[in-house]
Amino acid sequence: MAALPPVRRHGPLRLRLAGAAMTAAIASLWGVAAWAQLAQPHQPALSRDQPVFYRADRAAADRERGLVTLSGNVEIWQGQTVLKADRVTYDRNTGVAAASGHVALIEPGGEVVFAHYAELSDAMKDGILADLRALLPQNGRLAANGARKTGDITEMSGAIYTTCNLCAKNPNAPPLWDIRARSALRDTEHKKIEYKDAWVDFFGVPVAYFPFLVHPDPTAGRTSGILIPTAGYSTHLGAYIEVPYYWAINGQSDLTLTPMLATKQGGGLMFRYRQAFNNGRLVVSGSGANDDSQLGGHLFAHGDFDINDTWRWGFDFNRATGVDYMRDWRIKNGLVPVLTSSAWLEGFGEGAYARLDMRSYQNIENSTSQIGRSSAAE
Repeated sequence: MAALPPVRRHGPLRLRLAGAAMTAAIASLWGVAAWAQLAQPHQPALSRDQPVFYRADRAAADRERGLVTLSGNVEIWQGQTVLKADRVTYDRNTGVAAASGHVALIEPGGEVVFAHYAELSDAMKDGILADLRALLPQNGRLAANGARKTGDITEMSGAIYTTCNLCAKNPNAPPLWDIRARSALRDTEHKKIEYKDAWVDFFGVPVAYFPFLVHPDPTAGRTSGILIPTAGYSTHLGAYIEVPYYWAINGQSDLTLTPMLATKQGGGLMFRYRQAFNNGRLVVSGSGANDDSQLGGHLFAHGDFDINDTWRWGFDFNRATGVDYMRDWRIKNGLVPVLTSSAWLEGFGEGAYARLDMRSYQNIENSTSQIGRSSAAE
């Protein structure tokens, strides 16, 4: 039978044992705690490249039952995964570690999962957790009544997700928004979170129901999905809500669609399109919405492109139906009474600069336009 690797002790070990015999018993049972590999004594020893460290105030070993119990400020870590709890009992027969009391599981990516009780196995990759609370990247906050973790999949019941901070004055107050679902599934391999029977709440009030809802996991990079909703109140719109959807079309372009709903003005839609080229970029944004029983809208576009190392050209296009629409729907530059559109060409040389442009102006207070030309050279 292969020899078991010794326990690796890290830092000040607060382990008070009765004598060397107890220390040897703990080492023989716990030192191989690559959870699943401990289950059978005839299996190969744990690789010394992945040692298990532990620290606790007290320890006890039951060799007949194959149990090791650590209690009091318990910390166990293997690789970059850390488990903290008030008490941890490891069963060598089943390969399961049961943790209770202020359980905290720190994942390699920096995520922190809190639980009232947890049973973990397979190098802490699998397990069940009761009363789960998790802090995720990008300020993601996830809670569930219970969860079952199997590798990259975590199934949850009674799940709630939000990215809002709690109110400092009243932490028990509901967040600005949250997604509340009967069940949820987090898939860290495919970078997504799925919900069934989900409600979207604002300030604790349900406003939208979805039988099925999915959005990117906070660990995901650039990917399609629902962005953080915005809600508020204004004199003209009344209470309003905006729920942006981001579409990553490909590696060079994306589109953000933002449906809007207001109690006084009804609905509308905003969009923003971005495209990257080898020699430049293009950004187009616009909207369309009801404004005092009339259809209003705006369209902004900007582009700049390199011709060669000396010359480049670009344009700006800005048009809107009126200043009232811009102001009422909170469009950028909504308080500017005149919108400027232009097309330009400029060149850079050693000690020289030249620019030629043409401009058009729209007075959105009375929707009149005027065209002008200008040039400059140095």
